[in-house]
Parts: sequence; structure tokens; C-alpha cells
Amino acid sequence: NVQLYQGLALNALAICRLSALGLKDAHMMSIRKSDGKDKGPSYSPNQLQEAEDAKAIMKMASAILRNSFQEDRLGGNSMEKHELGLAAAASFINQGTAELMSVIIKSQLVGMKLPYDQALIAYREALNILDKSDKDSIQKHTSSHKALAYSNMAWTILFASSYMNEERGCEKLSEEDLTLASTYAGEALKIHDIMAKDSSGAIDEKYHSMGRSLSLVASCYARTGSAVTAEGLLHSAMDYCGVSSNPLCILDSRSILHNYSQLCGNWENRDADRKAKEALAMKKDAELSLPW
Repeated sequence: NVQLYQGLALNALAICRLSALGLKDAHMMSIRKSDGKDKGPSYSPNQLQEAEDAKAIMKMASAILRNSFQEDRLGGNSMEKHELGLAAAASFINQGTAELMSVIIKSQLVGMKLPYDQALIAYREALNILDKSDKDSIQKHTSSHKALAYSNMAWTILFASSYMNEERGCEKLSEEDLTLASTYAGEALKIHDIMAKDSSGAIDEKYHSMGRSLSLVASCYARTGSAVTAEGLLHSAMDYCGVSSNPLCILDSRSILHNYSQLCGNWENRDADRKAKEALAMKKDAELSLPW
């Protein structure tokens, strides 16, 4: 299928261009900044233009793959059509991330929080396509894509604002937004719980994905003031993410430890624990061989 290969090639091009931007994780930078080791992320108009160009390429890829999937779907239910659906959904998940990266850079440049609606719209479109692509023979892949979309949506609502303005950190969420984030994180956790019991796939993928979902649910509890429940979930999340040298697993471990340090920082008489978790997060950061 020419459209499939074209869409995949455009995805690869956009991802390479986003990776070449050299963006730094704002949460890790905030720890370095507190230690006087760094000044935090600083973006340029050129980086914004590159991010916008990559986003445009990703949107083109998503449109090609979705249109090809919709046209083929009318003609039957072959395996190839469902693979097209998976590719289209993956492209929209990537598009959502590209949308988010672009708005984060733009927010930092203009000095104000900007809406991230387009990222959520792209993630929802991925879920819409996956609902039409669900087939027993590829259900594991469909489920993992759905969990990723739900996790990304929860993360966006919970943490995007702290990347847009690191000085202000995570802003207080409205009750509606917190409910949405909790729902999305819960859906991702449900899917991974099923996959953890039924999947015969690679253990690394299964475990670190479960850990990320648990961490997102923990963050929702932390936002409601349920610190004890949040800490228990973060402990469980680390159990899942502490078993692999997979870079994605290390990234999740780093994020979980940062969230844990934030929880301790908002807890009376837990400053020593906060510093210990920050140190572990930095250690995980140093384990990454590439600028992830």
C-alpha cells in the first residue's frame, strides 16, 4: 500500500526533525536549576519554526493514513486494512505529541500559557480510529495504542502547564479537568492491567507501561490531597519501572521519581525524602545514553 509507506515515511521524517530540536525535559531542568547547575530550558523562534514544520508534516501523514484506512475499510475487513488503522492511529498519537511540543515552545516564547486542545483532539482521533480497527488478531496492538493515547491525554492535562511556565509549576486544575485526567489515567491503567495478565509479549514493554499508568493515577490522587494513596501507587509504579535498562523504561522511572519528589515536597517533614527522590531522578537521567 503506497499510502501506508508514504505515511510511515512522513512520520519518521517529522519525528527526526522533532528529535533534532534538542529540547530538554523541564522537570529535570528545574531540579538542576534548584541546585544552581542550569538555567532551565530556553527556546528560540527557530526552534518554534522547526516544531511547526514537523507538526505540519505529521498532520499530512495522519491525513494520508486516515484517508487510506477509510477508503479501504469500505471494501472489506482484510488484515491489511486493520494494519492501516493501527498506522493511522499511531500517526495521530505522534501528531498530538507534536502539537504539544509546539505549543509548549510557543508558550515559553510569549510568556503565557496557551491552549493544548489540538493535542487532545489528535489523541481522541487516534482512539476513534482504533475503535473502528479492533480485531482479535491485532487486539494486543490496538490495546497498547489505546492505553498510550489515554496516558498521553492524562499527562497533557496534568503536566503540560508546568512545561509551558516552569516558574509557576503545575497549576491547580479545575474539577472538570481533574475528572477528565482521572478518567483517562484510569482507562490506561485498566487496559494495562488486562495486558499484564494476558499478554505474552516482552516484559519490559508490559511493565514500564503499567508503571506510567500507575504514576498518572497517583498524580490525580495527589491533586485531590490523597497523599498516602498517591505514595502507595508511586511505590507500585517504581516496582514496574525498575526492572529494565530500556530507555523508555528509564524515562518513565525518571518521571515517576520526579513526581514522587514533588509529592514529598508538598508534605510536611518530608524534605529529606524529596531530596533523595530528586537525586534518584538525576541518577536515572544520567543513565540515558542519548539526550532523550
